[in-house]
Amino acid sequence: MHGHSTRRVMIFLERGSEIMTRSDAELLNLQFHRQTVPPVWSSGEGVWLTNEGGERYLDASGGPMVVNIGHGRSEVADTAHKQISTLSYAMPGYAIESRLELTERIQKLTPNGMDRVWYGSGGSEAVEGALKFAIQTQQVSGRPDKFKILGRQNAYHGSTLFTLSAGDMPERRAPYLKLLPDVVQDIQPVADCNCYHCPLGLEFPNCELACADDLETRILAEGPETVAAFIAEPIVAAAAGVVAPPTPEYFRKIREICDKYDIIFIADEVVTGFGRTGLPFASQHWDVLPDIIVFAKGVASGYAPLSGFIAQDALVDRFDNAGQRFNTLFTYSEHPVSCAIGAKVQEIMDEENLIQRSAQMGDYLGRKLEALSDISIVGELRGQGTLRGIEIVANQETGDPFPADINVAVDVQKHLYKRNILHYLGYWRDDLGQGAQLILAPPFVIEESEIDLLVETLGEVLDDRGAAYRKM
Repeated sequence: MHGHSTRRVMIFLERGSEIMTRSDAELLNLQFHRQTVPPVWSSGEGVWLTNEGGERYLDASGGPMVVNIGHGRSEVADTAHKQISTLSYAMPGYAIESRLELTERIQKLTPNGMDRVWYGSGGSEAVEGALKFAIQTQQVSGRPDKFKILGRQNAYHGSTLFTLSAGDMPERRAPYLKLLPDVVQDIQPVADCNCYHCPLGLEFPNCELACADDLETRILAEGPETVAAFIAEPIVAAAAGVVAPPTPEYFRKIREICDKYDIIFIADEVVTGFGRTGLPFASQHWDVLPDIIVFAKGVASGYAPLSGFIAQDALVDRFDNAGQRFNTLFTYSEHPVSCAIGAKVQEIMDEENLIQRSAQMGDYLGRKLEALSDISIVGELRGQGTLRGIEIVANQETGDPFPADINVAVDVQKHLYKRNILHYLGYWRDDLGQGAQLILAPPFVIEESEIDLLVETLGEVLDDRGAAYRKM
């Protein structure tokens, strides 16, 4: 990414005026992969990251859709220091004040009847925990043969073997196919709900939500007595480029089908949880109560590794009534420092009304993005709150993507980087590897003027790249 190996990077440290320099060669020597020299970030504030040269970049996606309260909140650092000084670690399962406070704050946001919170460190770990909990719940409910997990096409739920199996992101699954449970057991994914790229070749509303009905088709094909759970993101983020169902009826149908066959419905809200879509949880937009809600990213806004899942009380009661416990434990579950940081982040969210602000700034962002619809390579603008997706296409009328060899998504990303804009990519691709989506998920503290700058720059880059592609 940078040129000469003799270049030296100045890294400013917090300790007084100390300055440390590293050459490109030294930087490469400290990387896992050594193909390119990565950018070096020195600081962050609000929606901005600053590199070693003092250049500021607008973090338009909060990293991988993580940062909600903005970068550089000193009060969070103070909380971390206080907790480390008081109690840095305790074995999971013991009561610690920071975990109790965080749980209280989460319970204020959860739907009625969902007060049981289990903690992990990252999204993959939390989804893994939720899948295991679903299987164990079936066992304590007297249904030991229910062990299969159904997920949807073009879905991503994590990078462990079990979570990769529940998802359907070919690029990330490819090296491990022979080990994945769904491959070993020949479990086929449920059709995804993506009206722009309908897997069934239908159009809403004439389709009558055939993609939801496909869940029942897959259950019957596997045998209802073997299916433990179904997992889906309320709004599909990275795997599809921010795709939501066209009507609340979709997830209502899903809920009915799960109830019919005693299947646990897991809402993966790793991205959407804690206000990203303008409500505490995106599943609340559809007025549907999942059995389990998985969370991560926004709960601690990237200030510490923290994740978990929230289960319906009635499910955990089955364990308690049977004298059993959920049989999964990780060393850093309920970590005192992570929980203290999570509690502080949620306090800030509450005191500054940041979930409401996510809705307001998201509406403003959505309105401003509409101006991009006239650009020839913009196929669809979509999203909710501060989670927005832009579909990039070769033909607006047909929605046909650009050839895969152009690698449009990465090309646009590089040109936005040159203009000091950071964003995330969507990963939906057709059978030929074609497709491109841009994802925006800025911190909720973003100002209207910063949204104006973001959208103006986006428009200029997309217009310029569209002209360049037409010449190819």
